[in-house]
Amino acid sequence: MLSIGPGVAVRELQATGAGEGLTTAGEPFGGTLEPRVDFSRSALIGGGIPYYRWSYRRLSGPDGVAATVDAASVPLGVWSVMSRDVYRHYKLGTSFPSERMGPMPTAGADAAPLPNLFRIRPVAPPAGTEWVVLDESVDLATAYLDSHMLAGAPTAAPWPDDLAAGRYELKLELFDSAGALVDWTAQGIDLRITDQDAPFGTATVTSSTAPAHNRVLVGGATMGFRMVLRVDNNRCSADIQPEGGTVSPDPVCGFHNYAQPSDTAGLSFVARHPNGFATYGFSVTRGPGPALAVAGTSGVAGAPGSNGYLQTGSFSYGKAVTVSALLGPCSNAAYAERLEVSAMATNGYGTLTQYNAADNAAFALAMPCPACECTEAEGGTA
Repeated sequence: MLSIGPGVAVRELQATGAGEGLTTAGEPFGGTLEPRVDFSRSALIGGGIPYYRWSYRRLSGPDGVAATVDAASVPLGVWSVMSRDVYRHYKLGTSFPSERMGPMPTAGADAAPLPNLFRIRPVAPPAGTEWVVLDESVDLATAYLDSHMLAGAPTAAPWPDDLAAGRYELKLELFDSAGALVDWTAQGIDLRITDQDAPFGTATVTSSTAPAHNRVLVGGATMGFRMVLRVDNNRCSADIQPEGGTVSPDPVCGFHNYAQPSDTAGLSFVARHPNGFATYGFSVTRGPGPALAVAGTSGVAGAPGSNGYLQTGSFSYGKAVTVSALLGPCSNAAYAERLEVSAMATNGYGTLTQYNAADNAAFALAMPCPACECTEAEGGTA
């Protein structure tokens, strides 16, 4: 067992505790997930075991713990086959056709009834000279779990929370030529995972016998491979709040009048991800910059704030900054605010940036102009 996509090895999945199913970096999974497997093709196919099948079942609610789920989302404990078509390219002269590996037909001239089984890639292609990898997502994936298309996952704006989020168990089983489930222990089939993290690079990659939590065990016999993934396709939200503090705000024009440098400007924002799988960065820039260190902050959505920012709500943060610290050498100044909230979810190729959110805002600090003392000749009132 190699990895999810090119970037997350099986050994990088947390196996126990609150982080079960997350990567060792604390990332959940989202989008289309592609498990990669190195089958011992000659031995398995030669031994009358030419087929495999991936299935999944949901283990928890969106928070990773709850034992109940929304009726409109994926039910708990029900196995479903990962049935999307799998193909492999091969070289034929100067062209590269593809051969469908599965799912196998329920009936047909080319196979006995083998519903939802997939062929381990044969040693030789149906024609031509060799199997080739033209597109790694096509030629290396053994199955596809479209986690962003599960029942209850958000599909259009305005984006609701992902009801399908939670922990999922993925299972790989092997089948003989008659379609019967294979007992790996009885057949002497070894199950191994890599000793190195992905991506694997150019160094030699070694493997070790898979631990018990990666095995489907029945009476001590290994009947398949298993791994748990925490799935979360929630989108982030970012919202910079109007300035407050002791300055006098003008919410329409963006000017904030201050009476003295010791006045404070209240900076606040909302950086939300329903289950906290996002990081944020907030910056304030005076004029052309650079960003003001006293007014910036970063952290994890839903965790305590940093750099003096207090967590004022589940995903809300605020700080009172003195006017003098914001003005620096200026008596009046304009400011740009930038908030970026970045999702942690990965599909094994990289983080899913389409789930990120950002917001921009601006304000100005100004000392009120003195009252005009005009003469009658100037058209004013003394």
